[in-house]
Amino acid sequence: MDSREIKGSFNNSSLNNVNIQSDVLREYQLSEKDFENLENDIKEADISETAREHNRLFLENLKASLNEYDKETAKKIIGWIKDSIGNVSSVITIASVL
Repeated sequence: MDSREIKGSFNNSSLNNVNIQSDVLREYQLSEKDFENLENDIKEADISETAREHNRLFLENLKASLNEYDKETAKKIIGWIKDSIGNVSSVITIASVL
């Protein structure tokens, strides 16, 4: 599993790359590409580096909550990402199935 660290942010967090389970993808009619697109949109968003780091953490938490079939938490997290990077297509795609 890929592990990344966030240095220079308020809490020096580490990210564990969460892989979303295939049965979860089927249930929500999503693909790995949908999450790759969201990750790319976060990378390219016109936001601060700190906000980008937070959104990457939100993305990992989004995947974890979907793996746990916690739709309510997933809705909150995708909302936080949307508030930060806007209504880009990757956010709309994922939010539409929650």
